[in-house]
Amino acid sequence: MQIIGNGFLATQLSLIADRHPDVLALAAGVSGTVGLAEQAYRRESELVEATLAGCRRSGVTLLFFSTASAAVYGADRPGCEDEPVVARSRYGQHKLALERQVRDSGVHHLILRLAHLVGPGQPEHQLLPTLVRTVLSGRVTVQRQATRDLLSVRHAVAVAKEAGRAWRSASLSRRSAVLFTFRELLAARAADLAALITG
Repeated sequence: MQIIGNGFLATQLSLIADRHPDVLALAAGVSGTVGLAEQAYRRESELVEATLAGCRRSGVTLLFFSTASAAVYGADRPGCEDEPVVARSRYGQHKLALERQVRDSGVHHLILRLAHLVGPGQPEHQLLPTLVRTVLSGRVTVQRQATRDLLSVRHAVAVAKEAGRAWRSASLSRRSAVLFTFRELLAARAADLAALITG
């Protein structure tokens, strides 16, 4: 596996890189959800486009990580893959646009929407290290009804590993069936999607 990125997730993926030579994992990009300059979003979009071009040339599968945060599911209810996702912030708009960019590219890909990753070696600015520092400081602000979905980075790596293996070993008829089902779901929800797009 080739890995683009050098952060928390990329470091963990490097543990399985030798087992997936036909995969390129894009584990880089904006990590903040608020207060980012448009330039940061543009840079990530350009990185995705350059990565897709490289995948087209080499024929490798792109493993693309997106978000399962409130930015696309909303903070007012649990996320649900049975409903269309709607961007709830600029960050959410950006991540969903990147997913479309990947889907529309013609590159063989797998998009994984990840919750907040936690685990050994987690950067200090992320959720759990920040919570620990806050508790140790003796001053904690409680946000009522606030929730976060947490995912062990080790589990995220295991999911990526298994998903790639399962899709790669699926027969052409099974892959076709999955894509046919996706097409049927899109057709069945066309009116809902049109309403979401046109506002």
